[in-house]
Amino acid sequence: MRITSAALVCLCFLPSCSAPDLDTFARNHTRPEERAFAQQYLQLLASGQIDSAASMIAPSLRTDTLTRTLQRIGTLLHEVHLDSLQLIGVNINDDRGSGSHALNLTYEVPTTNGGWLTTNVATQVVQGHRSIIGLSANRVPARLEEINAFTLMHQSARHYLWFAFALLMPLITLTVAVRLITAKGMPRRWLWAFAALIASPAFVLNWTSGQVAVQNSLFILFGAAFTRPGAAAPWSLTFAMPVGAVVAYLRYRAWRNARATQAVA
Repeated sequence: MRITSAALVCLCFLPSCSAPDLDTFARNHTRPEERAFAQQYLQLLASGQIDSAASMIAPSLRTDTLTRTLQRIGTLLHEVHLDSLQLIGVNINDDRGSGSHALNLTYEVPTTNGGWLTTNVATQVVQGHRSIIGLSANRVPARLEEINAFTLMHQSARHYLWFAFALLMPLITLTVAVRLITAKGMPRRWLWAFAALIASPAFVLNWTSGQVAVQNSLFILFGAAFTRPGAAAPWSLTFAMPVGAVVAYLRYRAWRNARATQAVA
């Protein structure tokens, strides 16, 4: 099942981009009983009630290894303070065709030995019946806010190159836009100035993992973006080729040359 992310996307480059308030988002877009069900299910596993927990798993996911998987997750959850769950991810998917509603909640929680654990519970409601369609629990060496914090220290050459391009692209697009705005007499100069701010395709770098992605269909204003979908998520640093600035500048040069030719004649 495809679950769409509730992340917000910023389309401009900023020194920092505030992450969405997931607690507020969850309160506004989910019901209290949905959020309570996920936490109660984790408590069920932590208390060792594996058979009861298994009965809530969607029938299509009940395999021969299900009991062992639930026992492993229950052992991990037994080490944490479930009253200290911190919401770090909300994913919602409503399928109007089948009438199903899916919700995936991800949490971060401290363990009793000073470590940290991430866990998620994905539920689906079809015709009033709720079942578990996804579940995980994993130890992490530190809080995800710390692991995914943005820093320039001890990064690879790729990170520094990406950072340089992310600074350069807004400089190019803004310079061309200002040049067009000040070109008095140029037809549709404001429209061309706006076009100069549009850049594509986009090259995205996951700042934590160093993974690179190319998005040909994404258009970025100012040629760069610095975003993350949540306070615990990795930062994504994006730069895009200033195609709008190139086309707008060529149009500006053509207009300027035509005007110079007319002046000589």
